[in-house]
Amino acid sequence: MGGYTISNIKYVKRILNGYTPQKEKLRKSIDFKTQRYLIVLDAASKFPIFEQHYKTFEGKRGFSIYSLMKIANALDLSFDRTKTSSKVYEQEMKKGRVKRSMVSNKLIYGLTKKGILYCETCMSHFLELREPMDYRDESHKVTMKAEKKSDQKWLEFEKKSQKEQEKYMLKNPGEFFQQPTKEEHKISLLLQKIKSLS
Repeated sequence: MGGYTISNIKYVKRILNGYTPQKEKLRKSIDFKTQRYLIVLDAASKFPIFEQHYKTFEGKRGFSIYSLMKIANALDLSFDRTKTSSKVYEQEMKKGRVKRSMVSNKLIYGLTKKGILYCETCMSHFLELREPMDYRDESHKVTMKAEKKSDQKWLEFEKKSQKEQEKYMLKNPGEFFQQPTKEEHKISLLLQKIKSLS
């Protein structure tokens, strides 16, 4: 066992679930779904607390989607056991990070060495990112005020007729183009780092 603990996973669970540490939703372009599903699978095989959920194949542990959902719930991580999880694991099989097998007519999944290394690297990046975002400084409050003001302007804009909207946009080009916050920028950079691991 190495790399990270259950406490580390819980420490970065908001980022993995698509939120900033301050519980604000991340933009849709920032998505850590693949990493979240792989970390659930890695945690399942790494930590003895989840032993009751595994089946054995090729001399290693494997987990059904149903078991992985229970483990994700224990870790407070979002997990969809319908098509999403199967799709993620199928895509990662093609990259050589996940393996699967049939045991007692159940499809079970496990990580390859490449998958384990990938999870370790991702978690180290998540933990590294999480450190500077733990505090709320004055710049964050300023950003929040600006976002509220922008949201209010948008609500007013939506109430206008289409003709009035077009007129307004001609007078105020780029009015509703929102710049990413510092946190979103850091998370976006993390996503680029993680994507470069592929």
